[in-house]
Amino acid sequence: MARPTRCWPLTVRRVLLALTALHVIVFLPENGHRNGDSPIGLARVAQSGKEHNNNSISTVGWRPTRQWIQECVDRQQQQQLDRIEPFQIAWRGYTLGDCVLMCYKCRISIRSSPLRKESFAGQYLQQACPKGGIRFINNQTRVHWPTLEAILKQSPYGDRPPDNGIVLHLRLGDVIEQANASVIDMLWEGGNPAHHAKYSNSIKSISEYLGNVEEAVGLIQRNDSNITTIPVILRGGAHFHVYYKSRDQRVAARKSRTYVNCLKEALEQADGGRGPVQWNISMVVDGPTPDQDFYYCSHAKYFVVSTGGYSKLMGQMVMRLGGHVIGRTFT
Repeated sequence: MARPTRCWPLTVRRVLLALTALHVIVFLPENGHRNGDSPIGLARVAQSGKEHNNNSISTVGWRPTRQWIQECVDRQQQQQLDRIEPFQIAWRGYTLGDCVLMCYKCRISIRSSPLRKESFAGQYLQQACPKGGIRFINNQTRVHWPTLEAILKQSPYGDRPPDNGIVLHLRLGDVIEQANASVIDMLWEGGNPAHHAKYSNSIKSISEYLGNVEEAVGLIQRNDSNITTIPVILRGGAHFHVYYKSRDQRVAARKSRTYVNCLKEALEQADGGRGPVQWNISMVVDGPTPDQDFYYCSHAKYFVVSTGGYSKLMGQMVMRLGGHVIGRTFT
């Protein structure tokens, strides 16, 4: 005798269908992220001096696993045991970003530069700040953009990024070295910088930087579908030597060196299977003065900001000059 067919009540059938759909969603491959990407490392929509739709040709490529990051950090720190290279800081203590946002700090920066009044900070103090250099009321500041633009226009510096280049600015030094997070965690999921709660979670992960570069590449391809090589330039530095030097080299601070070197390795790794468009990776974190960095980055056509007011200021200048700012801007 045939077994009678069980007929589930309508409510039970709906519940079973919902659970089946949930099962499909939960067990998607890669946990919803590609190759180790983390929620903190997701890229934001690009911004530019003019509003534009995000119609770029961008693809999501390789992302590092936490094991890859661990191996890179171990390798970098092992290489640095014999000789720890401090960054070559041109003007120690010079803080152009603080000067522009808080005029009373311009005089401190002027003393740090051999150019004195001819430095960008010196020119800004003379042309934009009230007599006495005090313009900082209730933490509300206002940048005098015409003065900054005039300083850049009259600058003797001429080094600019290529029009199809992508510039990643990196704030290194105190914000990295004194952060509570390990360098592995910062590279994996980002972190909080040490200098200001306003920039919480503004240290970017490798995955976020890769997403920013892919977004910029898509914008460039939209403007030039025949392009085959895109320069990707890492540019940055630190204010002081002290964060890279210790009497005991075995405990010397070296998080910044490790962070930036592993980021560069990841960019090179991601470019390995890129296909018709190759990324030409370069890095400059030693030597240029803060004024040279400001001039160079401000003229980028595609710019990725880092943590801190100085980088944010350059991003705003990029937009004023018609360039694109990719990813988070920390406004």
